[in-house]
Amino acid sequence: MINLIKIVLVKLITAHLVCDFVLQTDAFCEQKNILTAKGVLFQLIHAFLHAVVAFVFVAQWSLWWIPLIVFLSHFIIDLIKALLKRPDSIILFVADQFVHVLILLLLGYYIALAAPSVSCDYFSVWVISSGYLTLLKPTSILISHFFNSKKWGLTTDDMSLPMAGRWIGYFERILVMTFILLGSYEAIGFLMAAKSIFRFGELREKNEIKRTEYVLLGTMMSFTVAVVLALVTRLLTFGFH
Repeated sequence: MINLIKIVLVKLITAHLVCDFVLQTDAFCEQKNILTAKGVLFQLIHAFLHAVVAFVFVAQWSLWWIPLIVFLSHFIIDLIKALLKRPDSIILFVADQFVHVLILLLLGYYIALAAPSVSCDYFSVWVISSGYLTLLKPTSILISHFFNSKKWGLTTDDMSLPMAGRWIGYFERILVMTFILLGSYEAIGFLMAAKSIFRFGELREKNEIKRTEYVLLGTMMSFTVAVVLALVTRLLTFGFH
């Protein structure tokens, strides 16, 4: 029973990650958070997409209430979030994701009770996919909320490439996850050393101390999240070996 709940839950979470972060653009999210007729339409489309993908991933075609619950719960949560009018709040972002996952946990339990049969094949693939998806845009959004440069009194560097920081974060977290899953822990140290060497030239001046600390904090948070998620993924996939 426990294994059944686990595979259903990881499929639901993977569907959530795909719809909320892979298939949803920043422009779409911005429109969805504005409480207008157009914004509500975007919320309905987004909730419908969640319902369809969750239904397809779980693949229990006789349980018609799965997409209905996913659709209604996601639409209601997004509507409440839009009513609060705080799209840049880190607390609201975390609370939003927590409620979504909590609902999926309860849904997964009832699906496991009602499902005639759920294949537990490829459980590791689902877990690893969820791990990598979580490391990308969800982690990037969390870090960007916390390390907003304006809140820390820093100005935007015109010499920086657009979106460069986000993509650097993506690649470094992917590498950390891959190294841990492969058991190559020493490679993480080389990765951190390499990044430090590249950043040393631009951050060694005294007037760049604040920016140095800002970059260091962001890097440490990125690596910490990547290590924790990778260890959890490895534990769920391979056990304590």
